[in-house]
Amino acid sequence: MALARGAQKGNQNSKKGRIWTDAIKRAVSRKFNGDLNHGLDQLAEKLIDAVAKGDQWAFREFGDRIEGKPAQSIEISGGLESKSSRELSEEELERIAAGGSAGAAEQAQSAALPTELH
Repeated sequence: MALARGAQKGNQNSKKGRIWTDAIKRAVSRKFNGDLNHGLDQLAEKLIDAVAKGDQWAFREFGDRIEGKPAQSIEISGGLESKSSRELSEEELERIAAGGSAGAAEQAQSAALPTELH
């Protein structure tokens, strides 16, 4: 049996992206008398001209198109705690089953306490 790939049947998310792409292609085609490829070539030339002039936005766009966008780094602070299901209390298991996390009650309780007195 072959593995199914992609979104669930009926998922229209990728179509939304194509709507914008199609609109841009139509606009470029209109702007360049129905010749989409010529229009895209002209726009690419303008991008290269902007890179040659030293425009910062053009360098970013050029790099993103040639090399791909760089991976975004994400910094996470705080501790990550991992417990096996055998180590969790009945209350924690119920909270997880209801859609919360194991440490949600402790986090909410500590957030409610004032950090300093006025």
